[in-house]
Amino acid sequence: MKNDTLPDKRLVRRLVRLALEEDLGTRRRDVTSDLLFQPRDRAKAIILAKETLVFCGYPLICEVFRQLDPLVKIEDCVEEGASVEKGTAVARLEGAALSLLKGERTALNFVQRMSGVATMTRRYVEALGKSHVRLLDTRKTCPGHRALDKYAVRTGGGVNHRMGLYDMMMIKDNHKAVAGGLTAAVKRAQLLRKKGIRLEVEVESAEEAREAARAGCDVIMLDNMDNESIEKCARLIRKEDPAVKIEVSGGITLSRLSGLAGLDIDFISTGAVTHSAVAVDLSMDMDFEPGKSKKRRE
Repeated sequence: MKNDTLPDKRLVRRLVRLALEEDLGTRRRDVTSDLLFQPRDRAKAIILAKETLVFCGYPLICEVFRQLDPLVKIEDCVEEGASVEKGTAVARLEGAALSLLKGERTALNFVQRMSGVATMTRRYVEALGKSHVRLLDTRKTCPGHRALDKYAVRTGGGVNHRMGLYDMMMIKDNHKAVAGGLTAAVKRAQLLRKKGIRLEVEVESAEEAREAARAGCDVIMLDNMDNESIEKCARLIRKEDPAVKIEVSGGITLSRLSGLAGLDIDFISTGAVTHSAVAVDLSMDMDFEPGKSKKRRE
């Protein structure tokens, strides 16, 4: 995956700036390294995978060190989205020892989470096998990091659902209750739909599935249903509106995916790949150039 798929660069810059301030303070101090190293001391470093993982986050490494020290040289050793084995070098860096030390944890924090999301997403995608069904993410993301979480999902082979409440309509139980029912809610949504905003309706029964298909929408989500109920609803929906997309959500586990993959549906959405992803193990190993390091200040 190419790095030009990175989300809004202005947002990324803000996130990195906040993360650096969180770790280094407003004066960008590393009191331990500042004590032991001179500004002229140089070092080389490699970022290593300490377990099998899907690598994601190289652009964040670049942005961290761009903000700290643009003179740090960075080289990617694997592509975004590559599956790598334990012990693989994913990036190499060279520059001022102080800069590498100051950016180490911040860069790793970003990459470990992003690679964790990408790794978990890849497991879910692979569990679907050769099925046409696509895996979607949700809005259950780390606050402030949604763009990065969703980028990591794409890197792992998944597909992004709506980014937020602003770019797609989704009618749920509370909306139906306020509007006076499913059909009434869908009717009120048609004006925005005509303006290009997609409409999804969440249903919990075969009756609601038929009603949603007749009312007119782009996607019908079958929520918390077993496979038998999903098959029944899919038949009803296809009969009423063959063009509408069918999404399945709720109770999605890795073990269920192979069974769901053969059903007549288009998407499976799960929040697990973002809200339950575990950060993977990556480390930065450094070598100080002979004669230019370990020079203690007096």
